[in-house]
Amino acid sequence: MGEAVRCRRYRTLNAVAASDWRKFFTDRLESKSASIPLGGIEGAGYTFVYTGASNMFTDPWSLDGSVNAYGSIGIHVGADGTIDDAWPGRPAFTAGIGNGMKIVAVNGRRYSSDVFTRALQVSATSTAPMEFIIDNAGDFKTVRLDYHGGLRYPHLERTPGNADLLAAIATKRVR
Repeated sequence: MGEAVRCRRYRTLNAVAASDWRKFFTDRLESKSASIPLGGIEGAGYTFVYTGASNMFTDPWSLDGSVNAYGSIGIHVGADGTIDDAWPGRPAFTAGIGNGMKIVAVNGRRYSSDVFTRALQVSATSTAPMEFIIDNAGDFKTVRLDYHGGLRYPHLERTPGNADLLAAIATKRVR
């Protein structure tokens, strides 16, 4: 799409609701930032938080034995220990753990989803770094990860005093 067409679309959007639409779309569609755009959530009367409790969106991921550790160290690990997704900028990726690698052991114990989950839980009260033995296509390495945040799952919490616009949006419409 040409620049002239984009400018015309930004002008049209601006006529409907004044804003810096170029920045809005650039930030959300072209940025490589790992940060979550929270303006809509906060404007709707909620705060984005992490807690140690899973939720209805994260629970199904554990049904196949995998572990969703996106909110804590930034990886998703399959039942066999294979990392199928590592988020850049998060602790595991920064420590050298990436997609396709396989966790063989966590803190000296053979990998299982339970062992890994317990290690994440214990990290909140431990001063020692987590220790992984990683298989990277037949090359083994030990990775120490100085993470102490425990299990972290995303949640939305109501912000007192603000209108709950999400409830209004989700309300059944009667004809």
